[in-house]
Amino acid sequence: MQKKMKQKSSRVKQKSSSLFSTRTMYDNFVSKKYKNIKEGIIM
Repeated sequence: MQKKMKQKSSRVKQKSSSLFSTRTMYDNFVSKKYKNIKEGIIM
């Protein structure tokens, strides 16, 4: 029983970490895009 719980929690951790990395990639993409737009407006 204990082992099962451990496996489950590690799987959940993996899922959340992959979600987090996707979110970070998305944030980077958006900030880059926004920066380009801002520079375009300034120019």
